[in-house]
Amino acid sequence: MPSVCPECGAPLPGTERSGCQAHFHELLALESQIPGGPGETAHYLAVTTYNLQHPAAFTPEARTHMLAGLEGALSSELTIGDLRRLARRDYDGPKRVLRQRGIAPGDPRNAPVEGWPTEWPRTVLHALGAEPNQTSYYARVREWAEAVLETLRSGPRPSGSA
Repeated sequence: MPSVCPECGAPLPGTERSGCQAHFHELLALESQIPGGPGETAHYLAVTTYNLQHPAAFTPEARTHMLAGLEGALSSELTIGDLRRLARRDYDGPKRVLRQRGIAPGDPRNAPVEGWPTEWPRTVLHALGAEPNQTSYYARVREWAEAVLETLRSGPRPSGSA
């Protein structure tokens, strides 16, 4: 019986208990193996997609901004430069992104966010199936991001989303 991520509800393979957070760290390690790096857009999609699947650590406003950023990045309406400018505008200074210090996305202490999906067609494990090259990695991360965005669009609008 596979274990399940307590926050996003994703099944974890086998008897493994490492959780989504450990898989996300594996994904970042995979990025470091890609000659020349994964590319800024691929990295942005990976981090934002993971965070949207594990939203409990973030303020509702931060979730809203992440969702808008993911939509803009996938539609090519927002560049990485645009996303950076928006983040500086929205979070430069004392404004918080995390609800509390020391509890990161995917932390086992996080409970699911009310109204947020807990069933996903793709998870970080899909992206981990990429070969360590920019083309394969970008394709897998984009598929994951598109699936998460579609899941968030098709269900009831979670609290803290636009």
